[in-house]
Amino acid sequence: MVVALLVFSLLGYGLSFVSKGGLNELFYAVFTLPFSNPGAALLAIIGVASLSNLYWLIGIMGPVDFSGNSATSTVQNLEYALQHGSAWGAPNPVTLHTLFDAFANVGGPGMTLALLIAILWRSRNHNYRLVAKTSALPVLFNLNQPLLVGLPIAYSPLLAIPFLLAPLASMVITWYALKLQWMPPVVYPVSKTMPGFLTGWLGTGGDWRALLVSLINIAVATAIYLPFVLLANQVDEGAQTDA
Repeated sequence: MVVALLVFSLLGYGLSFVSKGGLNELFYAVFTLPFSNPGAALLAIIGVASLSNLYWLIGIMGPVDFSGNSATSTVQNLEYALQHGSAWGAPNPVTLHTLFDAFANVGGPGMTLALLIAILWRSRNHNYRLVAKTSALPVLFNLNQPLLVGLPIAYSPLLAIPFLLAPLASMVITWYALKLQWMPPVVYPVSKTMPGFLTGWLGTGGDWRALLVSLINIAVATAIYLPFVLLANQVDEGAQTDA
């Protein structure tokens, strides 16, 4: 223990010459570098969002703040909406904020509100159902840490796949809706703890089409999670049989 403390103390002291904030600042800078400027390209936004969700899967929770309310593109959209009285025609319809923040983060990273629905609907695993019931209120407000460590989702090869795929599907659906002008982009600031399925509706100024897209995203994400929840049922029943 003494040797470990000495080694890491010397390491931290050495890093202070490279980074004023020491190891923490250097660690944060490295992990946030890919998120600096995803732009408006769909593939770049998907890559950034998927990498962030991958961080959550391996236990690095929250190194990147995706609250785009203060981003330059979001401020420009808000200024346009205030000047014209409408979200239609905003200059930055496709951004990380309008795709990921507003429509692919329902229930927190991984669209976990959909996982909660799938578990309560079809899971026969007592532990899964217990964790889902006790986590329902936090997940509704996009705080999904109880699910991440309670099921667990983190480091789970079974749930990692839908955890990454569900937000991807939601972003693609939202991108199509924006490109085809089925709905206006999110322009108004909404709190991160607002129930995720209402974020798009409120952020567009109450456009019912944004609410419909949110509900479609939840339905698709639930369909993505459902086979893995059913597979977990089979694994649990197989374990009980072997016991």
